[in-house]
Amino acid sequence: MSRLPQVELPTIRTITPDEFERFLVEPLPPRDLEAARKFLRMQLDTGETRPEWCFVLESGGKFVARVLCYTFPGAHPEYGIYYFRFMPEMPLAERKSFILEVTKRMHDLYGARSFTHQQRTSSDRYDENVALFRACGFTHSSSRILYKLDLTTKSFGAVPSELTERSVTDAGEDEFLRAFQIITADTLDTEDRLRNETFGAYGGAKSFFEMMIVRDTSCDRWKLYYAPSGEIAGLSIPQFFGTSTDATIGYLGITPGYREKGYAKAILNRAHQLLAEDGALRMFDECDAQNIPAKRTIEQAGYTFEYEKEHWILTIG
Repeated sequence: MSRLPQVELPTIRTITPDEFERFLVEPLPPRDLEAARKFLRMQLDTGETRPEWCFVLESGGKFVARVLCYTFPGAHPEYGIYYFRFMPEMPLAERKSFILEVTKRMHDLYGARSFTHQQRTSSDRYDENVALFRACGFTHSSSRILYKLDLTTKSFGAVPSELTERSVTDAGEDEFLRAFQIITADTLDTEDRLRNETFGAYGGAKSFFEMMIVRDTSCDRWKLYYAPSGEIAGLSIPQFFGTSTDATIGYLGITPGYREKGYAKAILNRAHQLLAEDGALRMFDECDAQNIPAKRTIEQAGYTFEYEKEHWILTIG
């Protein structure tokens, strides 16, 4: 009796540290390999991802699917999920099975309870990716706009003389948490509202602080602004963004009683100045697509539209 040929079944596994370069290009490479390599290396260096959070579907010795999970240290149990690619001929049902198995393993091994994905609306794979994430049970949570600004041509105005500026290094973490809770108690930003609903006001502020400080362990550039009465009027988090010349505003907020006074624009310009003095040449900032005042402030500061992206979320348990 002849034996049936043995067929190797596809295997889902994580990569080893020496498979990082292979993971970058299989099954299909990104359009800008060097940018992807730099970004993922930065995530590995900061602990935002690990080789054991990089999953592949292997068949016949080849990677036919990949996906990367990441989080900001301290932001557990929230994880992002991205850098996924599949062989073009892979059916939707198999792609769904792979993604859901990854989320299950992350839940079982690391306590992950939610996963987010950011999808550019202009991507040529938008329909394909959204169909996949809908099939997996993800729901749309918000839409955000990314803007870019050339700092080399930017002039900087002064912060209004009636405001007093203090660094978060001097004021302390507790004062930052207090300011953040005041600002986000009445916010138009969908992600702020979702964070507060998930963790509560204090838990949301604490989670955000831990997430932001990962990439900027010094809070010297983080600023709190006080009115003459001593009340908190606003805060800003100017940060570098993966390189020594690209920067972002991790957060900028004005407390309810001090909005519509021009403070947001002045504080944003001051944040630009702080970053430019430390070598920043370009800014990349984003805001909620529905937050009209934030969009107006960013656009009046000279930023230009880059792209719009959607946030999708899956909650487990």
